[in-house]
Order: sequence, then structure tokens, then C-alpha cells
Amino acid sequence: MLVDRVLFERLDGFDEAFPLDLGDTDLCLRVRAVGRRVVFTPHATVIHHESATRGPGPELGAPQLLAARWGKRYAEGDPVEHPSSVPGQSFRVVDAVREIEDRVPAPVRTADSELSTPLLECPDLPADGARRFVGNELRLRGWAVGATEPTTVSVELDGKAVPVLTGGEAPAGADARPDITQAERAGFEVRVDTSEFERGERRIRIIARDGAGGETSRTGTVDVLPHRIAPTLRERMVADAAAGRPVLACEQPTLDGSYEAGNRLAVHGWAFALSGIEAVLVSLDGRWRQPAEYGRRRPDLIGSVHPDAGNAGFDLFVDISDVEDGEHWLAVVALARDGQAVGVEGPIRTRYRRRPQSRSLDGYGKPDIPERFVPEEFRGHLIDAEHQARYRWAARLARDADVLDAACGVGYGAAILAEAGARRVVGIDRDAEAILNARARAGEVAEFLLGDLRTLPFEDGSFDLVACFEAIEHVVEQDAVLDELRRVLRPEGTLLISSPNRETFTPGNPHHVHEYTPDELRAALGRRFATVRLHGQHAHLASLLAGDEGFAAEGGHKPVPAEVRKLSAAPAELYTVAAASDAELPVLDDIVTLGGVFEVRQLLEYAWAWEDRAIAAQADAAANRAELKIARLARGRAQAHLDALSTSKSWTLTAPLRQAAEVVRRRRLR
Repeated sequence: MLVDRVLFERLDGFDEAFPLDLGDTDLCLRVRAVGRRVVFTPHATVIHHESATRGPGPELGAPQLLAARWGKRYAEGDPVEHPSSVPGQSFRVVDAVREIEDRVPAPVRTADSELSTPLLECPDLPADGARRFVGNELRLRGWAVGATEPTTVSVELDGKAVPVLTGGEAPAGADARPDITQAERAGFEVRVDTSEFERGERRIRIIARDGAGGETSRTGTVDVLPHRIAPTLRERMVADAAAGRPVLACEQPTLDGSYEAGNRLAVHGWAFALSGIEAVLVSLDGRWRQPAEYGRRRPDLIGSVHPDAGNAGFDLFVDISDVEDGEHWLAVVALARDGQAVGVEGPIRTRYRRRPQSRSLDGYGKPDIPERFVPEEFRGHLIDAEHQARYRWAARLARDADVLDAACGVGYGAAILAEAGARRVVGIDRDAEAILNARARAGEVAEFLLGDLRTLPFEDGSFDLVACFEAIEHVVEQDAVLDELRRVLRPEGTLLISSPNRETFTPGNPHHVHEYTPDELRAALGRRFATVRLHGQHAHLASLLAGDEGFAAEGGHKPVPAEVRKLSAAPAELYTVAAASDAELPVLDDIVTLGGVFEVRQLLEYAWAWEDRAIAAQADAAANRAELKIARLARGRAQAHLDALSTSKSWTLTAPLRQAAEVVRRRRLR
């Protein structure tokens, strides 16, 4: 909804009597009541899931209040009153408000219709009201098709024409007008060097004209933020910092196309300028995200970059569940307080992403979003080390075995089991999207099936090894799952299963139905297997001393030969991992998987930040106490001066004069 600001303020904006529902309808009716038009543009059919935005029904009393206020103008068939407005269902809104209808007709264009004006599409051009970031280059791509040749495309940037390359491939144009041969080569592209532009908004207009004089145009606004490309050599950075030029390093992600992100993108690095950093901005595909959190402690930069760079770190977690899988362009730009800017840009990839779900998880914990570990989202973090430790521990039993990965998720564990030399690996999960991701990730080395742990689609005794990690706590019918895992296991096979330890695991996870204690897990497995052995899994801080090969190792693909020593014992394990069989259990050596120190660094930075705030608060309090003390002393001195004055000889002698002056003043007031 677009409303003139003066009119909006004149009408006192939205009525607080409609805090959730129907406020827009009420405002439109008030606009019409003062003689102004409301233009309704039904160019698109809207599919609106009511329960996803406001719960099971309309706001209590809102329809009745609107009906009482506007009477007959309140149209029947309003979407709030639609009979399909119930949880989990959707309906189509085509003619939402019947009384408010100065309609702008939508253009009707079919494959065999005549074109009165050219078709023009440019996905890179933001619509009016939207914003798009442009760094050192403006790039626009689109297509234009007219019924009468030739169709020409011109582009204006702030009213000045810029070069346009035409004749490119345009699959979307061909799909829109398969009857027009030239639509296949109707693509155009604009590339403008903006590195020397002044920072600020730029207006773009694209015009398509056909041979008959028909014309179609699109306009939009971009934010141009030219910046110097940050050097990558530390020596150059130090020199730039000393010379007063801002410097920036993006340490995560790498911007060379090799980095893969899931639903969450973590951006970390540092930026420094002698004049100070005003903001660190992040954009993805030209869309600004929120500014990064700047001011993280980076003591490593004090000696290597500049003595004042100790708080030059930044980080940002970006929700990117709204972007498509594939390659995207990330830009990180630091703005210095003196107006200079420095940045880095490059490609990243997104894949194996799980979007939020709202369907019920029948028999599987709570509704909403089920837990799902995706390695690319937490590469090198503690959670990555925990998951890899379990699967690499289990992989020692996988060689020449038929293996089931029960609750396989996106297939990263099944890939590890297959890599260990398994004869056959089958992964099963109840989520269809996870199975599709697993097939894309490891479909060449494992089979992936959609299924339920409570009713496994396998014959009795189908597997030598069954791994079921971080799954049992999500299921209501846990006994049924354990019975099924036992059924599909061969007589001498082994079950490996894990659960968070309820005695030490942080309580309150909404997706967990029941977390076993070690004794409970031993008892549940003991009722089904002749032999049960428990192992404990816990997180520890570690310090690795290694040669070049061991120090450079990453990803967990190759073991690092090292002597492991523990300096402290945990009171109890965080996770219980059990091995169960009707035969003698094989010996499984302990395993250590090292992650990064990201979480520790982040916690320290938070602690340091709160310490800084506490120190600043103490300083402010001390300053306030000092000011209060000074004020009290000044007040005491003033009071003493007044007391001395009132008892002085001169004050006593002049008292009659002051009284006479007061009498004169009162008479004048009369």
C-alpha cells in the first residue's frame, strides 16, 4: 500500500483499534471518505496462508468493529470472512474489497495476442521503493520483445544514455512469446564502471521501442557505493593503514566460489581505519543485509596491523533461506568516518538448504522446524566435530558390511560410512527434502529412501551395522523404534545409537521428546540385546602441536597421528553413545575430532564486550558521583554565602529600603 504522507498524517495513520487485522481496509475507507481515490491493481493472484500470519482466525472483534463503523461499505466476501480461513488451508484473493475499486486493468498477453507495446523485463532493476546495492560496477541484464521489428533498448542513468549490448540469448523471452522468432535473441546487457562515481542514489530508466512506435519503460533506483578493492597481502594492508587508507579482510567466507552455505551465512573478518570505521555493510546479489556487528576484539591485529586495531573485528549471521540454490555474489564494504570506503566482492554458493516448515511432525517431537544438521552451515564448529566423531567412530565397523544409517538427514554420515569401505549403505529419513539433498550429496555411494523409523521398509536381518545418531530423542514411540532397529539387524550385527544425556544436556530443547540418561539407555537396549556397552562423548578444549601436514589438515578426511592427553575429567558425558549386539561386541578405540575455536572466541568476545560495558558504566557512575559531590559542595558554599549575607550589617541597614521598594512594586501592579 502506498499512501501520500501528508494525507496519511492528516488521517492519523492506521487506527490502533485494528492492531492486527483490517487496519488497511479501514484506512482505505477513510481515504475515500475525504474525497480521495483508492487505486486497486489486481495484477496478481495472491495465495495467502492465513494461519501462518495471524493464527487460526481473525482478530477478535475486528470484523464487527469495521462493520459497525462503515456499514454497507464493508464488502461481503472480505478475505477475513472467507470460509476457507482456517489453519493449514489457503484461499485466493482476487476481489478483496469491492467498494474500493478504481481499477487499473492488468495487461492480457497470451502467446497469440497482439502486442501494442513491447514486453520488457529486467530482473536486476529494483522496482520503485526497493533498493539495490551497486559497488564498482553496475550490471543489468534483461530482455525486450516487440511485435514489430526492430525492437531497440536504451538505458539512461540519471538522465544520461549509457551503452547497451543487445542480441543476447533470452530463454525467458522465448517462453513468453514463442510465436515471435526474434524473442530467442532479445536479451540485453548493461555494464557501467561506477568506481569513480560519487556515493549515493542513481536513477535508472530502461526504454524498449518497437518498429511501430510502441514504447515500454521501467525505472528504478540503485545505491552506488564505490570502494577501493582491499589488498590481500598483509604487508600492503599495514602500509595502507599507516597511510590513513581503510583496510578490510573477510576471513569467512572465502569469495572464490568454493564456499558453500546453507540457510545461514556467517561473515567474519576485520576492518580498520585511522579515522575510525563508521559501518561494515554486507550485500548479497545487490540486496543490503543488516550491518555487521563491528568492534569485536582482535588482539592479534595490534602487533601485525596497527596498535589501535585491537577492536577491529566484525561478524554477521545472515539468514539466506530466501535465496535459491546456486551461485550468488557477496560484497563486504567498510565505510571509514572520513568518507573513504574499502571492500571485497566475490561468489559464494548455496546448497543443501532446509527451509522452515510448519507441518505437524506426527509422532516426532514438536511441530515447527525440526532439528537438522547441515555441515556447510557449521563447518569447523563444535557441532560439526561432534557429528563427525560419531560417524568416523562407527566407520571402523563399516568395511565390507551392509550398513543402515537410520535418520540419515542430508547424507553426510552415510557418505563417511561408504568412504570406509562398506559393501552397501542405505540411508532412511522421514523428510523428503532431506532425502533429495542426500541423493545430491552422496547418491553415487549410497541409497537413500523416504521412510519412518517406527516402520522400517526392510526384511528381518537385512544389515550388519545400524547407526542411529541423534534421532531417538525426537521420537515419541521410542520402544517401537528400538524394536525396528533390532529387527532389521542380523544376529551378529551391531547397533550404534546415541542420545543426549538428560542429566547434563541443556534442558528445554523443544524438538526433544525424551533424552535418555545413561542408565535408561542401557536398560532399554538390555531388554533387546545380549551385550551392551556405553561410551561417553563430551567437548573439551584442546591444543594441537603438529608439523606442517598435521597443522594444515582440515575437513576430518584424514586422521592426524597424535598423542592425546586429558588434563581434566568431565563430571559426566554430554552424549551417551551405545553399542549393542547379540554377539560379542567388537573393540572400538576412542576418537578425538578437533573443531575450531569459533564458539570459544565468540563467548570471550561477548564476555569482553560486557566487561567493557561494565567498566564504562563504572566510569560513568564515578563521574556522576563526582559531579554530584561538586554540586553539593557548590550548593553548600552558596548557602553559606547567603547565610552570611542575611546576617551582615549592610543587609540589616538596607531592610527598610527593600520593604519600600516592594510596596511601590505592588501599587504599580494594581
